[in-house]
Amino acid sequence: MCFKKNLLLAIITFVFILQANPSFALSKVETIPECIQTGNCFSTNIKTKDVEASFNKLLSNMSLLPRSKLLESTKEYYHWTVKSFVFRFTDDIEAFLLSSENIIQLKSASRIGIYDFGINKQRVKKLSQDLFN
Repeated sequence: MCFKKNLLLAIITFVFILQANPSFALSKVETIPECIQTGNCFSTNIKTKDVEASFNKLLSNMSLLPRSKLLESTKEYYHWTVKSFVFRFTDDIEAFLLSSENIIQLKSASRIGIYDFGINKQRVKKLSQDLFN
């Protein structure tokens, strides 16, 4: 009986850890934090002539991304989560508009693990390319 309780407690704890919602509020930060040196994060700065139109296109494209959910938004900052199809792992996608520099910062990172088989890099590159198509 004790083993079953411990197993149940371990499973519940594991599920809560997987679904943790870290605080990404950027109300006082003026840039997206860089990726740490792991293989589960990718970020880029996208330079564009019409940064406002490109940012709006990015927001529109993100609304079409399957299993995505908008968590936070301000005029310059957006934060979404995306669940993986099979295991339902959560990835965070952040976009930050630097109007004065005509730059959009875009970052995608897995919440757990140290490697994501290049999924976040593919996602950021696809979203970046879609801005110019």
